Amino acid sequence: MTRSPLAVALVVAALLGVASPASAQILHDSPRLTGVLDESGFGVFYLRPSSLPGDDMGVLVTWKPSGLPASTRLRFGGGIGSGDSEAGFAGLDVRVPLRPAAGGSVLLAWTAGVGGSYGEWGVVSLPLGLVAGVVWSEGAVTISPWAGVGVGFDFQFGDEAPDEDFEIRPAADLGLDLSFDEARRFTVRAGLSLGDRNAVAVGVAIR
Repeated sequence: MTRSPLAVALVVAALLGVASPASAQILHDSPRLTGVLDESGFGVFYLRPSSLPGDDMGVLVTWKPSGLPASTRLRFGGGIGSGDSEAGFAGLDVRVPLRPAAGGSVLLAWTAGVGGSYGEWGVVSLPLGLVAGVVWSEGAVTISPWAGVGVGFDFQFGDEAPDEDFEIRPAADLGLDLSFDEARRFTVRAGLSLGDRNAVAVGVAIR
């Protein structure tokens, strides 16, 4: 039986999910919320980061200004990070669709970005990865689950930063887009990051 890239990504995601979370401030790219559907113009999400046990809730906003290339979007937000400190973050996401897998049932995309956050200490991150997903539509309903694997290159700075200034952390993401609107003007989106970049977010994306 042929294994699809999505199945392989799901297995890797499950394996990474058992890894212990790393000590870090809120990371700007977790969860990545990068599926295989065309990116919506604006999204607002409840964010629950958990890179450290002390991290608390926050808000994540994604925005795709008309002046940016089609493959890019902005993300920014804030929350309560390690040590009950207020943390803010911002970054740029890049998603480049690849050709569908054999048969066209699985869609693939490369993902990348750059960004940073600052709270009790600062982190500048360069995430890279691959996302695979499927899209099912029936009438006005569209559902698209996806899974992603990747790595984050993190530079940490500040007086309270961990001893390791530079760390490479594996990451895995699971996500779901759900729309009851044929034009997908409103899409419910949820994402979960596993492994060393633990976080969960759920909200609404608007075209």
